[in-house]
Amino acid sequence: MRLTLHTDYALRVLIYLAQNRDRRVSIHEIAAAYGISHNHLIKVVNHLSHGGVVHARRGRSGGLELAARPQDIIIGSIVRRMETDLRPIASCEPANGQPCLLAQGCLLRGLLARSVDAFLGVLDNATLHDIIPVDKIAPEMELTRLLMAKPPPPEPPANAELPPIEVKVKATSN
Repeated sequence: MRLTLHTDYALRVLIYLAQNRDRRVSIHEIAAAYGISHNHLIKVVNHLSHGGVVHARRGRSGGLELAARPQDIIIGSIVRRMETDLRPIASCEPANGQPCLLAQGCLLRGLLARSVDAFLGVLDNATLHDIIPVDKIAPEMELTRLLMAKPPPPEPPANAELPPIEVKVKATSN
């Protein structure tokens, strides 16, 4: 699955704001930091602001700030908010007025729909706090990161063999 630049920029904005929680940040500053279009970033921030993810204030003492703690901002929710089309990759919509010839017996659509659900499920288990670079975390947030960290999975022994790949072959009659 491929995410749009709109979502990429939204995540960059949120990461930047999480790294600078002690002050309001301008759109111009974020655009300069990442080398991205100021005008495009305005659209992204507008979407985040209308969704209640970011507080945007105008004027001399204005700027952007997160509307919630990084620990409370779920990445899956952000992706769903920013992506306009999360339908399965193979939606089998008619092309040029011709229906898909495989639609009745096709199992691919269900498989791809489950893969999109799994993709979003992983993102639903991650917060903005989880994706902030470690060297950019405010000291008061580091303790929370350490307390909430998941232990790494155990490593297999160095001499462990990988299990064989199971291949199912359907017998055919001649």
